[in-house]
Amino acid sequence: MTITEPTFDESIATIEALLDAATPERWEWARYTGDSLRDAQRILTEAAAFAPDNHTVWGVIATETGSGKEKIVAFTGNGPTSEANARLLASAPDAIRWLLAQVSRPRPAAQEQAR
Repeated sequence: MTITEPTFDESIATIEALLDAATPERWEWARYTGDSLRDAQRILTEAAAFAPDNHTVWGVIATETGSGKEKIVAFTGNGPTSEANARLLASAPDAIRWLLAQVSRPRPAAQEQAR
């Protein structure tokens, strides 16, 4: 069996599909401390209790190398795009690394002259 890397166009299409499936509104980061942390815990608990499919709440984790300990990176909720949002967030570091590698590649002389 031969394993091949995705083509440039396939990689771009994958990233576009992830973005298209996610929540379309502008995303912002949030910080919860003190009372707001308790509010966040309450919201998460309520989201799980009222999730339409067996109390599922989507999110993103990172697993520590060596210990295998899981760290919560983000909760994305229980709504219709929550799974897509989690998939987008989980793929973001690899997608960004790939995009940076693409833009930092040497360009053929003909492309440089066209710029």
